[in-house]
Amino acid sequence: MGTVASGGRSFYGARLGLLVRPTRFPRLPGDPANARSFPFSVRHAVLEQADRTAALEAAERLLDEGAEGIGLAFNAEFDLADALDAPFAGGLAVQRSLVEAMLPPDAEVGVLAFSGDNDRIAAPGYLADAVAADEDRLDVERARDSLLDAATQAASNRPAIAAWLLEEPEMGPFASDIRAATNRPVYDRTRFLAWFHASLAPRVFPR
Repeated sequence: MGTVASGGRSFYGARLGLLVRPTRFPRLPGDPANARSFPFSVRHAVLEQADRTAALEAAERLLDEGAEGIGLAFNAEFDLADALDAPFAGGLAVQRSLVEAMLPPDAEVGVLAFSGDNDRIAAPGYLADAVAADEDRLDVERARDSLLDAATQAASNRPAIAAWLLEEPEMGPFASDIRAATNRPVYDRTRFLAWFHASLAPRVFPR
């Protein structure tokens, strides 16, 4: 008897559905809004508005069409875990708790963000301005340098920082540069989503 394929979906081969806010900003590889950031297929849904109602509708549509888990490719003030019948990759708080759990008790997580407060290290400058203005062109080297300036200065002033967490998805393309410049591990949303996807499609090992 031959192999029987099961249907019932609108698309196949993309287990992870990602919600994206509408922008003109160039989303470089390393940013979760760029499909080339992942070594597996993903399905993006661009929201008409970056609010919970629109996100929930888009997430449910992705799941109906064939996705098996939902993630965010932008920072959001809302959570969908309580409203979806599928795994949901939460926001920064979830990522931060995972990173903190892996570090010694006296170590500090350096959270790089475009604006700083008591818990975040500000990385102002060219990249932050370009994202805020939703520019449709980007000088990649200037963007990298603006992040490296903030990270290296913070690493010098705060030696307790043992790892970086990049709050902004647009920082992901420069994670390796920050790692090389500061000699500290770097965590970001793209790599968090890749870890999340690994639970939806576990690697099959030879037996």
